[in-house]
Amino acid sequence: MTKTRPNKGDFCIEIQFERGTESPTRIFQAMTELVEAFQQVDKTLVEAIDIHIEPILLLEDIESGSLRAWFRSALEAIPDEGLASADWKKAVGHYLVRGKYFLLDFIKDRGTISDREDIVLMQDNLQQLAEETEVNRLPAYSPPEPKRLMNNLGRVTSALSHLTEKDSAFYEGSDGKVVPFNMTFSIEATKLEEILTKEVLEHSEVRILQVKKPDYIGSSQWEFRYEGQVLFAKFEDEYWLKLFQNRDKDVRPGDSLRVNLRVEVSYGHDNEVIATHYFITEVIAIVPPPTQHQFFDD
Repeated sequence: MTKTRPNKGDFCIEIQFERGTESPTRIFQAMTELVEAFQQVDKTLVEAIDIHIEPILLLEDIESGSLRAWFRSALEAIPDEGLASADWKKAVGHYLVRGKYFLLDFIKDRGTISDREDIVLMQDNLQQLAEETEVNRLPAYSPPEPKRLMNNLGRVTSALSHLTEKDSAFYEGSDGKVVPFNMTFSIEATKLEEILTKEVLEHSEVRILQVKKPDYIGSSQWEFRYEGQVLFAKFEDEYWLKLFQNRDKDVRPGDSLRVNLRVEVSYGHDNEVIATHYFITEVIAIVPPPTQHQFFDD
């Protein structure tokens, strides 16, 4: 689909909505999150050319009627001397617009991504678009990292979830080419992980995890702190979990658990880490926080 439009920027996001409907904030939430999603898409795409380039989006114009916002792609940071073209910014900016158009066009008739071949096809096409810029002195272009690419599409889907069935959204380039956002496209996280994973390696170790948020009722994951990071772990020690939920085990704020922890690491086809999952196979002991007296003694 092609329209004749005045060139107000590199691309436009348009959200059409029914006037007089409730929850008007949904339109602006969707627009905000689509812009944020496209910023992440651009960061993923530009790494195919040079990891030192930092893309940003500049707001050029907002039109009334339907909500239409025009944006211009700008590039910060200075790449290394590997870029041959003096006009590389224009070429890379054009590539980012084409890359987003390709992704939206690729998924416009799909309900989801069902197999790895779809992801490889997206990577190959985006790498080819990067090669067509011819901005590198050496033809060293890489395909987008698959996990980040799919997370980008997930962010687009999340942004569109604010809209209703009577709303619609479109992406338009400065050349007038228009592609609709697929309002029904979705990516199931567990299915995506399965598609991206080549092999799973696991090991067990003893750790002391500080309890941040326990599950008092069900068997969902507990939230812990470990080495300054948040860690989510699922209980496989059902006996201890039942004692805790029956109040036979007393875990208080600031307490930690010494546990046997099983760690599963999923690796992708490029040997990148796709996901890490934690499972508590045994609770060895409840570890209370040190008292002030113990702290100074230590």
